[in-house]
Amino acid sequence: ATLLGFTTSCSKKEKAGATLYDSALLKRIPAQSVAFAVWDFERPAARKFLASTWGVDGVKLIEQANKQLLGGNEDQAKMASVVSAIQKSGLLGKIPRQADASPYSEIIAFALINTEKKRPEVGALFSGSKDQNLTAALASFQNELKSSGFEVSPQTFGRNQGFSVKLPLAEDGSSKIDAVYLAATDKLLAVSTAPEHTASLLSEASSDGTQRL
Repeated sequence: ATLLGFTTSCSKKEKAGATLYDSALLKRIPAQSVAFAVWDFERPAARKFLASTWGVDGVKLIEQANKQLLGGNEDQAKMASVVSAIQKSGLLGKIPRQADASPYSEIIAFALINTEKKRPEVGALFSGSKDQNLTAALASFQNELKSSGFEVSPQTFGRNQGFSVKLPLAEDGSSKIDAVYLAATDKLLAVSTAPEHTASLLSEASSDGTQRL
């Protein structure tokens, strides 16, 4: 198995001996995972990084992406509508916000190879900051996608409600991912390319996904 794990908050002064395996959310990634990543925005080192010139402002990235995509071909125009939907939905939190603030306190991501379907599968779990209501933001995102002409279907993931978005397949057959599955609670947002992963990310049960890594 290949391990790709990292955190934006490494600081000996903050927590001696801390590792990226300390994340409680990390226990929810699938057991078949071959790689994962962790971003922890709660620690002082991460906040300092966000406020620095090296910090990444999600809002500015969204605005820049929209400018580049608008006026492009049909696929680029479609992507521009997704970028716009993210911006309007509230998934990026309150705008404007402090330079050292993030709309999410923690993000984990994983990747695996589905040997049965012979395709890669990826997913991510976002833990919202105190002022985030991810259920409302996801519902708004769903409406924005519908308005933009995307094929959106309501779905249930365990005890949580969400939806799937159909993706266009490449004409040459190179893309094997045909949909993205999203669901949320008030403070957690799960996104993946397979419905079972979205459900497990929001489940409190441990999948021991890091045991093989």
